[in-house]
Amino acid sequence: MSAGGAASPSRPRRVVRPQPFVAPDLAGVRELGAESPLVRLSPRRSAIGTLAVVGGVHAMWESTELVDGAAFASGERQGDSVVTSGNRPLVAFDGDEVLVTLRHVRELRRAHVVAGDGAWLRVDLPGDRTLAVDPPGPGERVALSLLVVDGRLELRRVTLPDTLTPSLVHQRFGYSIPERPGDSVPARS
Repeated sequence: MSAGGAASPSRPRRVVRPQPFVAPDLAGVRELGAESPLVRLSPRRSAIGTLAVVGGVHAMWESTELVDGAAFASGERQGDSVVTSGNRPLVAFDGDEVLVTLRHVRELRRAHVVAGDGAWLRVDLPGDRTLAVDPPGPGERVALSLLVVDGRLELRRVTLPDTLTPSLVHQRFGYSIPERPGDSVPARS
């Protein structure tokens, strides 16, 4: 209480946000497989340079503004691109690589990169760091899930049945990619 008998104003409590669950750091992981399917990058590694995924044939993304799109190694596209303030796409194919612009990763909510039939993926990180995403078992396809959690990029190996069409892959991951005039999607990715 203050000298006049009135209670002193209390400070507003700091809002405590839930923290993400504990995930392995990149330090001890060389491959994402059945035993260690997940790694979370440090805030610094999540925000500098460009992440490249080699071996993908189909990429999907969703921005924090809920803009969805997909692209295919064969050149087809569906939905919308997310262009950063630097006038670069946030996620895009460049030849046989899917590139993710890490400088603007906070604009990304999530992305997925699907490998070709029976293939594995390689993730090239800035600083000459590479991760392998183990190949799938029979009747499966491997995919890399990229999720931004509190500004940190989480990479996870997931598998899909190898019989899914691109639209079924989108449904499986919960994307609602709009069809635009001029969009084209291969029968299989």
